[in-house]
Amino acid sequence: MSHAIGTRAVRSDAVAKVTGASRFLDDLGFDGMLHGAVVRSPLPHARVLAIDSAATLAADGAVAVAEAHDIPGRNVVHIVLDDQPLLAEGLVRYVGEPVALVAAESRELARQRRGGDARAVRGAARAPRPAPLPRQRDPHLRRGQRLRPTTRSAAATWPRALPRPTSSSRASTARAYQEHAYLEPQGMIAVPEADGGITVHGSMQCPFYVQVALADVLGLPRNKVRVVQTVTGGGFGGKEDVPSLVASQAALLARKTGRPVKLVYSRDEDIAVTSKRHPAWIRCRTGARKDGTLTAARWS
Repeated sequence: MSHAIGTRAVRSDAVAKVTGASRFLDDLGFDGMLHGAVVRSPLPHARVLAIDSAATLAADGAVAVAEAHDIPGRNVVHIVLDDQPLLAEGLVRYVGEPVALVAAESRELARQRRGGDARAVRGAARAPRPAPLPRQRDPHLRRGQRLRPTTRSAAATWPRALPRPTSSSRASTARAYQEHAYLEPQGMIAVPEADGGITVHGSMQCPFYVQVALADVLGLPRNKVRVVQTVTGGGFGGKEDVPSLVASQAALLARKTGRPVKLVYSRDEDIAVTSKRHPAWIRCRTGARKDGTLTAARWS
């Protein structure tokens, strides 16, 4: 049904959301489903000497622990570059980097067992120094470099934009990275299929990113990877890249146990370890004729 400009239109998902009929990721469940949790490094830069998972597996409710050597495909989650391991393998480069995964019969048990495993990760801290940055394949822009206009259209219109009024303004988000602050935290459910494939349900913005990541990590052809975007409780850019990592974590546990696995980050965990919106400095100048017609704009 089409609507004319200026008329009221009801969003297609509005009624279901305000009445509570929408089913978000954490509303879903599958027979025999386990719950997953991520064991993270407490150190910013260290070698992983050992992961002692025996105590975790001996505890009631614990089902499986997955490490880097359990990954059947590539230990990398492609975003822009191939520089994000699914699980640290030998070396961790930041506080909170995933080093292992735990599956248990309940979410509470999974998170409890994760804590035990985190204490059992023995690491040798190196002298503090920045982790090496990946080499950019085609670096067009460097910090401090002045942007050059791609066309002369803005410069050519300035004479016609004058005399004034003109307006100049500056804006900055440079004080800190911005948390996306979506109401629903990152979450995925991975369901192993009888034909060796995998189906993943989750909160995400870019299902095809997730499909590519899963195929690489699990060593599967893409036609064996099915991705279902559930009703998503907010994203704002924060569920573009991170869901590929969360989905791969859940899928690895599902592949190892042969059972569906739900993995939902806690709010603290979500804020601490997921990507943020980058800081920015913006300078904008606009020009207009006396009748208010905008004729030029320049930003940097």
